[in-house]
Amino acid sequence: MAIGNIVACKVHSNAASQQGCQIRNKADVISALEEMLAYPGPYVLDVLVPNQKHVLPMIPSGGTVRDIIKS
Repeated sequence: MAIGNIVACKVHSNAASQQGCQIRNKADVISALEEMLAYPGPYVLDVLVPNQKHVLPMIPSGGTVRDIIKS
């Protein structure tokens, strides 16, 4: 199922069926969150962020929670 720029797919694990979608645009976040919250079971929301954007807080590769970057 596709909703605008949202690509939705079903993910099947060995134990249970899960619903999920992937979003690429900031404008799609609200509708994806609404869909996720309305789903009665497990749901995976995959949000793609361009490499040039800093997502904080973050733990550097190979680091621990003590190495967290907040700004």
